[in-house]
Order: sequence, then C-alpha cells, then structure tokens
Amino acid sequence: MLKRCLSLIIAVIMTISVFTVFSADISAEKTEIAESGATSLPNSLFLQQSASGMCTLSSIAMMLRARMYLSGNSDWERITESTIRSVAWMEGVGVRYSFTYTQDGNSMSVSHANISGISVSGLKSLLNSHPEGIMLLCYDVPHAVLVTDYEGDTFYCADPANTYSGKRIKLASSYTASVLGSQSAVLNAADAYWYVSSYSITGNINLGNDFYAVLANSNNNKAIGLDPDWNVTVRDYQCNNDQIWHFIRQSDGGYRLINVYTDIFLIGDNIATLEPQAGPNNKTWYIRKIGSGYGLAHYSSGVTKYLRPYANSWSNGTILTLTTAQANININIISGNSNKPQSFDFVTNINYTHDNFLEIIWNKSKYANDYTVNVWKDNGEHLVSTSTRENSFYLYDLETGYYGVYIKAYNAIGNSDKVGIHFHITKDVGDKDFCGRITDGSGLAASYDVNSVILDEYQGYDNQAWNFFFQTDGSYLIQNSGALTYLAADGESVFLTDEIGESTKWYIGGYEEDDWSYLYHINSSGTLRLTPTDGLWEDGSALTADAESWDFYQIQPLEFILSDILGDADSDGAITVMDATAIQKRLANLPVSINFSAQAADVTGDVLDISDASFVQKYVSKYAVPYLIGKPIGYVEPQTEAPTEEATVTPTEAETTADETQVNETQAAETQPEETQYN
Repeated sequence: MLKRCLSLIIAVIMTISVFTVFSADISAEKTEIAESGATSLPNSLFLQQSASGMCTLSSIAMMLRARMYLSGNSDWERITESTIRSVAWMEGVGVRYSFTYTQDGNSMSVSHANISGISVSGLKSLLNSHPEGIMLLCYDVPHAVLVTDYEGDTFYCADPANTYSGKRIKLASSYTASVLGSQSAVLNAADAYWYVSSYSITGNINLGNDFYAVLANSNNNKAIGLDPDWNVTVRDYQCNNDQIWHFIRQSDGGYRLINVYTDIFLIGDNIATLEPQAGPNNKTWYIRKIGSGYGLAHYSSGVTKYLRPYANSWSNGTILTLTTAQANININIISGNSNKPQSFDFVTNINYTHDNFLEIIWNKSKYANDYTVNVWKDNGEHLVSTSTRENSFYLYDLETGYYGVYIKAYNAIGNSDKVGIHFHITKDVGDKDFCGRITDGSGLAASYDVNSVILDEYQGYDNQAWNFFFQTDGSYLIQNSGALTYLAADGESVFLTDEIGESTKWYIGGYEEDDWSYLYHINSSGTLRLTPTDGLWEDGSALTADAESWDFYQIQPLEFILSDILGDADSDGAITVMDATAIQKRLANLPVSINFSAQAADVTGDVLDISDASFVQKYVSKYAVPYLIGKPIGYVEPQTEAPTEEATVTPTEAETTADETQVNETQAAETQPEETQYN
C-alpha cells in the first residue's frame, strides 16, 4: 500500500524572553450621527412599560440604554425600569425632573425642560444634539414616548405602551398620536421633555477580530498563565503557550479567550478558571480602558466583574479573582464598582502559526532536556509515541485521514510546555484542481436535482460533473458544474450551497494503489463520509453523510471538448436543432452536456438569451441570419474589391436568369413569416 507522509513544523519555546509591552491609546468608538438625526438602534433596546403610569420611567430607561449602546458599552441590557427606579422615580409623585444614574463607574445625568409645543425644526435640533433620543410628554393624553430620530419631516419613536412597544415606529403611529390625531397634533400638544444632559461612559475596546496576545501587568515582568494543575495564576512572563491567549471577537463587541496551551476557554464567576466549551456571558470578556492600560470585564449574575489578581498582588502563584466586594470571605474581595482592577497590557507581538509540510520538525530549546511526540488518528487510535533528547525531526508514513500531533518538552526541574496541531492527509487524485464525476463504477453518478444530491444514471450532463478546487489545508471545495454551487453537509444532511465555509470543506480518502476513494467531512457530528441513503447504490438514492459508512467510489476526471464553431453549443461538430435545445435548457437551468460551449452558444456576441436559440433554429431551417453561424468563432468575412468599369462583363441571359432566380429565392425566404415559437 502506498502511503503519504505529513510535514509539521512546531516550535516549542521554553526560553525566558525579554518582556516587552505593547500599548496603544485606544478610546471607545463614537457613533457618527448624520445631520438627519438618524441613528441605528436595535429593536432589542426598546421596552414595554411594566404597568399603567410607567410610560415616563420606561421611556427614560430606553433613552439611557440607547446612550450606553451608542457609547459602545454592552451593559446597556442591564438598564430597566427597576434598575433606574431608585434614582429616577419619586414614589407617589412620578419621574424626577433631574437625576444621575451610575452603573459600574459609568454615569449619565438626565435633565428636564418645560415647553408649550415644539416645532419640527426645534425637535430636529434636539435630536441632532441627543442621538440617544428624548423623552417627550403630552399631559393631555397623558403619555410619554422616546422620540429617536427623523427622516425629512417625519419623526420616529419607541412607544412603551402595550401593542405599540418593542420596535421603532412613526410618531404619527404612536398611542399619543392615536389620541390626538396626527404628528403635528402631538408636537403642538407637547408639554415637556427629558434628555441626557451629560454622561461619562467607558465603551468596549476593539483591538481586532482575531488575534493572539499576552495578559501582562503594565508595571512588571508578570503575566497571567497556568500553573501545573491548570489553575489561572500569575507568574514570571516566559512567552510559553500557557501565557498566550487567543482572542476571538463576538457580535456584541466582547471576546472569547482561549488558552493556547489547553485550547479551552477562560471563564469565571468568582475565580478565573478554564472550561472546554463556550457558553453564557461569563465566557465573554469586554476590553475596557483602565488608566494607562486595559481591563477585562464580564457581566454575570447582574454584576460587572473585572479580572485581577487576589488583593492586587502581582506575585508568582497569585490566583485571579472575579467577585463583588465581600468582607472576610477568603479571596472574594474584588469589586467592579469602586475597587478598579490593576490594569493589563496586551502584548500582541506573539505569533502562533501552524504549518503543514512533509515531516515533523520542532525547534529545540536549550532549556528543554526531553521531548515526547504523540500522534493520534481521529478515531482515537494512538499511532506513535516517541521520547527523545537529541532528535528534533521525525518522518512518518501515514495513510489518508485526519490526525493530531502533540509535542511536549520538559526542562530540568520538570516543568513542561506543549504544542499541538490537527491535519489531514488527502489522497492523491492527480491534478490539484480538476473536474470529475463521482460514480459507483457502473452506470450511476452523483447528480444534483433541484438542490438535492442524488444518484442518477450517468449521461454526460453538467449536473453530474463536479469541479474539485484544492485548498491549502488539504481539503477540496466541490462545485457542481451545472448549478455552480458547492457540495456541503450539515450533520448527516448533504446539499448544495453558494456560501463557502466549514460546511463545504471535503477531504478525499482511500488507498493509493487503486482508483477507489471516499469523501469525508468534519463537523460537530464527527467525521462523516459521503454515502447513499441506507448504503444503497441505486437510481434515485439521496446522498447523505454517515459516520458508519465505509462505501468507496470512483472519482474519475472528465475531459471537456468545447467547440470553436459559432452555433455548435453542444460541441458535437455539427449545427443542428439540438444546439438550439441545449441553449434553451441552459437558460432554463436544466442539465446540459458537460461539453456545452457557452462561447459557441452566444451567437449574437452579447449575452446568452433566447434570441441565440432562435437564430440557430433559423440557420438550421435555412433562413438568412445576420451572424456567421457555422464559421469559427471570431471569423471575419474577407472584403472584396468592387470591379472596375473595364472589367465589367455583361452577363449572359442564362447567368441573368440564374442571378434573378437566386435573388427571388432570397427575397422569398426573407419574406416568409417568422415562427413565433421555437421548440
């Protein structure tokens, strides 16, 4: 059995590097507001009042939520009627004229103004200055809404009233307008408004969508990493993998942090720990500006909690805590409000890359005495276990499949560091990019049929031809030549899609000495192989993905013969009514021959449409056509010089009759009524 080998370069670093700090002056991004006053606020900001008479409190809560959102702070979701009631509401009286609301060191002050109606221009001016909106109150109704923005002279609002709430609507469609009659009536009846008069909000910092960094103290040579038991602790910065964190930005502006050494997530409610799977908010961290550095915060159990060492002690072995301030409870002494964390700097000059070549190589370190190398197959089979002190190179013969390689290094006192990588070995099927059919070796082939993938008798149609595009990781994108969409799998379901991603990543397995192969796919369900339903290779069977299947099939490259004769759409060397039929099928998105030549089919030279089929039919029926059908593509008729007067010869009567006959036949042909439909 022929085998292929894999190459892997892994650097195992156990040196103590010179500690460098990367810092940047990054401030929270501010949302730009157009002169129209238009803002982009999600409907999730908008609330429904909890009870009758609570419209003012609910509208102000929405206004504060919008201000936090526009300042880039994801904690806006915590602002509700109940959270602001103690400062914004006077029991038995109503909403206060002015107050200041604070949350985790962020503050927003609200003020009030009495008016006797408000003009369109006046309301526009307010919204231009307050993109979070203003709370507008009409005593005659009585009701309050949050006016959010405008387009032209049309104003929009968030109305907390039942059946009106939860979305941006026109002010003219609000409950207030349903009582008063129109937008202008609402503006004329307006008695007061509340607005955010000042605010101080720390937004979430965006340092990039996907990067590797070190969490380091900004004043000493300490960094956050793991101890031998995988506890999250402080120790000397050594640039080891356990001190490197993979930051992946989430849709709400927070980050998931994955420890490079363990490949699992940083979480925490009380003490910072690691957990294998991503999940609730306590695994999403937000980068905040803290002094000259940054802080990491997350929202959990109604409180924003910051990451910091116990008692701010940056000494080796210190545990990282994330709790609210509580007296005399072991290490739970951190507060997200008054006791700000020691700031961190993000060292982003760390490169962590995976490279696949033909052998396993790693860089030896003078601090490492021994190395172990382990290779596993995707089914859990342990293939290789090697210990060495001298070597840093191994060559392995491996069959096609999915593998994991791990190298671990040990220093003189027993401390270790490891790196790992997963990779695929793909069967060599010839050219990296090719077009082929997937067949059982008899007469059936994988085909597409109305976005389903089925087995059908092979007839040489383009819906049975698949373009294989090789990717750098050894996988293939497999595109159907007829549909021009990609073979994909989601669990056991196999389908076609135009969105390229993990679902469209396929690998070719099999043995090198024969032409039998299999296609496999890696997803959340494991390693799945392409196979017919119930393993039955019969006409009409749908193709699925199955972990238990061991079906093999042939991936046979196809050769294309594309005609260079104008009008010969099916490339059979002759222009017949079948060429017109092929064009009509292509326009109807029906399967055509794999040798369909789009260039030969486009006889008009502009775009393939029904007129091309019509002209081919006319040509076949011997009607005159204004295109050079039957000639090589690009052919130009030669120009002939007009005869001189001396060279003119009077035609004989017979010649004249022949010429006239030809002209009459041509005219007759040209005057024949055109057919209105072509089959």
